[in-house]
Amino acid sequence: MIKRLLAVCLVVFITFQVKAQTYGNEWINYSQFYYKIKIAQNGVYRLDSATLAAAGIPIGTINPKFLQIFNKGVQQYIYVEGESDNVFNSSDFIEFYAEKNDGSLDSLLYINTSFIPNPYYSLINDTAVYFLTWNGLTTNNRMSIDTASDYSSYTPDNYFFKDVVSEFHSGYYEGQTDLVGGTDSRYTKSEGWFDGNVISLGGTGNYSINTPNIYLAGPIAKFKSVVLGASRSSSFTPDHQLQIYCNSTLLKDTTFVGYEANKFTYGISLATLSPTTSFQFTSVNPGTWTSN
Repeated sequence: MIKRLLAVCLVVFITFQVKAQTYGNEWINYSQFYYKIKIAQNGVYRLDSATLAAAGIPIGTINPKFLQIFNKGVQQYIYVEGESDNVFNSSDFIEFYAEKNDGSLDSLLYINTSFIPNPYYSLINDTAVYFLTWNGLTTNNRMSIDTASDYSSYTPDNYFFKDVVSEFHSGYYEGQTDLVGGTDSRYTKSEGWFDGNVISLGGTGNYSINTPNIYLAGPIAKFKSVVLGASRSSSFTPDHQLQIYCNSTLLKDTTFVGYEANKFTYGISLATLSPTTSFQFTSVNPGTWTSN
């Protein structure tokens, strides 16, 4: 008796909509020329006609209203002096505000974007690139001069908020290590640039921040810090105890385990601050740590 086996191949065709992958270069018009402008410091920058001509830009044949500047795929707002006559004369110039590279793009390297220790500092490069180009439109992003002078009709505020950033990146920490000294190939929450001066058990790190012109009648100040555990002890759990002081006033007393990146945010009474405010970080229990 011959047994015949029938093999059934089931093929299912499904039609559905998919979202096209973006690569970050969608802003580029490949029919245009682009000139790199490297920025390593935050500030207002000016490009005059001599600078543009020296870079090989045919500025004499370009309507200045056509000019554009891009950064991270976004067209920036710029001011172009003398563009109203549609000619870039020798006395004309471009002005724009630009910022150096920070950690915003680096955050995508981490397992979790919230793990980046310092959003103000890039792991890779401090230099951002802005691109100067031109199209055939007269509706590009522009800044306008504010000619308002009636300041007497405004009521001045008693205070304003100011961010003061004190960062340390003399030492790079690769995060938690395994038994043979290996590290995670991904970026983890205890990896990044921190203070290279590790504080051992019983030691204290002293840091100062300039906080002048304090308005004592205003709301409390907010203090943020990142403290990294740089060791793990099998003899103690938890193996770190951290105390943080502001001008000798205890702000935080906490314990944690191993290679933990501790992010703290807390309010500080304005009376505790001084023109130069001191912060002390003390390692109390076994273990070593560093601060950022």
